Amino acid sequence: MDRKKVIYIGLLLILTVIASITYFSYAFFTKTDEQHGKLNVVVGTLSYELKSSDLTNNSITLSSKEKKLITIKLKSLNNIASDYKLYYTSSNSNFDIGYSSTTVDATSGTINANGEKTILISIENKNNSSITINFGVVGGFVGKTLALNSGQTFIGTEFDFSACNYSANYVWNFPYNGNNGMNGSVQNFTVPCDGNYKLEVWGAQGGNSSQYTGGKGGYSIGNIALTSSDSLFIYAGGQGVATSTNNTTSNGGFNGGGFSVAAGSVVGASGGGASDIRIGTDSLYARVIVAGGGGGAGQNSNNGNGFVGGGTSGGGSSIGSSSSISSSSSYNTSGGGPGTQTAGGNSYQYSGYDAGTTAGTFGVGGGHVATHTSNTTGGGGGSGWYGGGGAAHSAGGGGSGYVYTSSTASNYPSGCQLNSSYYLTNAETKDGNTSFPAPSGGNETGHSGNGYVRITYLGS
Repeated sequence: MDRKKVIYIGLLLILTVIASITYFSYAFFTKTDEQHGKLNVVVGTLSYELKSSDLTNNSITLSSKEKKLITIKLKSLNNIASDYKLYYTSSNSNFDIGYSSTTVDATSGTINANGEKTILISIENKNNSSITINFGVVGGFVGKTLALNSGQTFIGTEFDFSACNYSANYVWNFPYNGNNGMNGSVQNFTVPCDGNYKLEVWGAQGGNSSQYTGGKGGYSIGNIALTSSDSLFIYAGGQGVATSTNNTTSNGGFNGGGFSVAAGSVVGASGGGASDIRIGTDSLYARVIVAGGGGGAGQNSNNGNGFVGGGTSGGGSSIGSSSSISSSSSYNTSGGGPGTQTAGGNSYQYSGYDAGTTAGTFGVGGGHVATHTSNTTGGGGGSGWYGGGGAAHSAGGGGSGYVYTSSTASNYPSGCQLNSSYYLTNAETKDGNTSFPAPSGGNETGHSGNGYVRITYLGS
């Protein structure tokens, strides 16, 4: 055989072997990696991220018979477009899960490079015990078939979200979610169904000192018509805390409670935080309902207990003033002024000392700043629609409550972000001296401890 032909045939055989190895290697790695939701080739691994305030580590736990709508944001971390499918796993199978492709992005499809999808998912736990569901995503190049590991299931059922999955009188509870009165956080709620809802909020109590008691929180209630997918921002206030010694500051209860500073060894307390619900945006100017927090306790034996929060006007002293009080006779009847529907409570300052004590403002209780060199302290004002005033020696004023109605909308300062479609009906706000429903059932006169929020679906 001609030497050139031998060389040519040899090269052809080598190229054929290389091509075969390349083909089978690509097919092998494609299949293996797709089984794990990834596709490892020259461009690298395809990766995705799931974000949701409803999930913890991509999982959610539902209590017995609970129904819930959750929002998941899927983000592509890839520089190329890819196919994706959302899947779930659970050790329990007795639940319904589905999505609405008509109102939000679907649970499968194509996602752009570095793109995002927002997916609304409905889950109903049919068990008499809680269940946990884990979510994940698989992906591959556009046009590739996606595969799942054992135990994983695609979310392929489309629900009709025009029909509400919740029966009348279904309740969502939002207790204070911090651990020390000062460090709570906003809780998000997406309205699941068009219809009418009852909103209830309980303001937090002011802080207790070593000798005296913080003012109790108020209560507000009202009904409202809401639309599916309305965004609500829930704030359950935290109880104020006692000051410690050595001139330290105690921050107010979560959601606006006024601070308190101790001079020397005398102990006072900070103000309680308001509880409120905001619609559309997380802003003080989007509050539709507010329950005032109570004022913090002071050191004065004649007026050491904090003033109550809530009502159209919180509790407080008429001697509260933005000017220093020099008469010692007023010492025994003093205290921070009350928050009202249109203004914060005045501060109380004694004999030229504690001149930094501050008045309440919109949504924030006033504080007590100890500038005296001897033992002295006072209570911080409770938060509310308007906060109560801080006080030297004496108790902090209580914050006011608020309900957004056609007759109270004018009380909003400039910048209101609500409109008349959110007016409450059957609405009222009560202070901590009156009796009203307790979150745990029955009635209470003033609310003790941390704040609380409850939403009840009344039906369409």
